Amino acid sequence: MMYGGEKKGAWAQSEDERLLRVVEEIRVEYGGRVKWCEVAKHIPQRSPKQCRERYVYNLDPNIKKEPWSKEEDALLIFAQRHLGNAWARIAGCLPGRTENSTKTRFKSIMRAQKRIWKKEEDELIVSMHTQIGPQWDIISTSLPGRSRNASRIGFCY
Repeated sequence: MMYGGEKKGAWAQSEDERLLRVVEEIRVEYGGRVKWCEVAKHIPQRSPKQCRERYVYNLDPNIKKEPWSKEEDALLIFAQRHLGNAWARIAGCLPGRTENSTKTRFKSIMRAQKRIWKKEEDELIVSMHTQIGPQWDIISTSLPGRSRNASRIGFCY
């Protein structure tokens, strides 16, 4: 079924408000279930998939939007080690967190851990700097994943 031509792009606040209202009406009508095809009939130029994704990932009142707790971070890391990148399953272990926010948080934690300097790296920079001076291009080749600039800055701290 065509829904009046799919609209692309950002949702307007009026569309969000209408979507929230229609989802509740459909839930009442269908005994707690949401039929996205029915919802989309009330949201001009939006498909059932667009309506579902907008609600599930952004508007559902059960979504937690506050900062992640240390306990949630620990559970996220533990679950990812055991389940891999099964973000929907992992999000199921974290009430109120969407699979997208779960994946984004995990990647953020991994980036932060990469930025942390290890003791061995610090020792290598100091040792090499003592031997060859501030030749950051050469020093950085001994530090996989660290740029010339990162090596220089790492030496300063």
